[in-house]
Amino acid sequence: RWRRRDETAGARRKCPARPRECQIQACRRVPPPTAHVCGRCGFASTATWVPGERVHRVEKTRDQLATDPVAPHRGYFLGMAFETAAQAIGGEVDFQRFEGRLTWHRAIGREQYLHLGLRHDAVWAMNGTAATDIPLAKRFFPGGEGSIRGYVEGKAAPRAPDGTVIGAEVSTTVNAEFERGLTKNVSAVIFVDAGL
Repeated sequence: RWRRRDETAGARRKCPARPRECQIQACRRVPPPTAHVCGRCGFASTATWVPGERVHRVEKTRDQLATDPVAPHRGYFLGMAFETAAQAIGGEVDFQRFEGRLTWHRAIGREQYLHLGLRHDAVWAMNGTAATDIPLAKRFFPGGEGSIRGYVEGKAAPRAPDGTVIGAEVSTTVNAEFERGLTKNVSAVIFVDAGL
C-alpha cells in the first residue's frame, strides 16, 4: 500500500489538484496507476484497474507511524479500500468489496505505550450474483499476526460443515495492546484480540 506522511497538515496552501479529486466518488478521474495527495485533507488516494475490477484506496498516516510503520509509538493510520467487480467492465461476477482499518498509538508513560486497532471488511454480491459465486480470494480470512493472534494465519474464518475454511463475507477485528519497553530493542506486550 502507498503511504505518505501528512506534511501539509495545518498549511494554508491551496490543493494543487481539482477540489473533487480527493473524494472517493471521483476516483474514475485519476488515471491508473496514479497517486494523489490532497494538500487540504492530507489523504492519499490511489486508483488501480485490474481486468474486470476497479480498486480505489484512500489512506492517511500521521506522526511517527509514517516514518516507523513497523514499531510505531505515536500517531495513527486510517485506510479504506473500495473494490468493484462487474460484468459490464469485463468481470465474471458482480460484487463490491470494502476494507477499513484504523490504528492508534500513544505513549502513556516512560517506555509505556498503548496501541489500539479496528478493522472492518465486507464483500457483497450485486445484480443477481449469488453470494456463493464471490471468489474465494475476495473473502476474508482473519487469524494470525496482525489479526486474531493465537490462530494460524486465516484459520479464524468461517468453515463449511465438512471443516473446510470458506472465508467470511463480513469480518470485524479489534486489537488492544499495552507495551512496556525493557531495553532499547526488547519490549514486553500484553494484548487482547477479538473478532467476529
